Amino acid sequence: MTDINRIPFKPRHVLDKDLQSKTKRTGYNIEWHPRRFSKPVACQRGNHGSNLETKLINGIPHLVCKKCGEGIGEGIYNNTWTKQDIHQIKRLTGKGGEPRTKEQRMKDSWDALQKLREKYTDKEIERLMAKRRRERQGLI
Repeated sequence: MTDINRIPFKPRHVLDKDLQSKTKRTGYNIEWHPRRFSKPVACQRGNHGSNLETKLINGIPHLVCKKCGEGIGEGIYNNTWTKQDIHQIKRLTGKGGEPRTKEQRMKDSWDALQKLREKYTDKEIERLMAKRRRERQGLI
């Protein structure tokens, strides 16, 4: 059943009732720039033509369109990079080249929790975690 055929205001989920009653959700008022989505017609189709110029981003050559600003790795565009090259570039540009151990991850999460406790009470932290859990499950 599509949304067009749906009976108006019939909630599919418990949270739908809440969303239907609010016209403006607090904290979610995003105002885009008027020309954010108005790319030139050729760029909307993906044909950037001769508008591509080479720029170094994090020390890696990228082809960037002069009109719309979209970019792609030069080697991906030319099909000259292998998967191994892409993997090495990701490791170079990411945080540290080596993976963290379990102890380091636990220590980092403990430090983050301590910083949260300085800012919020335990009940507020529980609410934040529950909200994050609902977001990950797709309920919000």
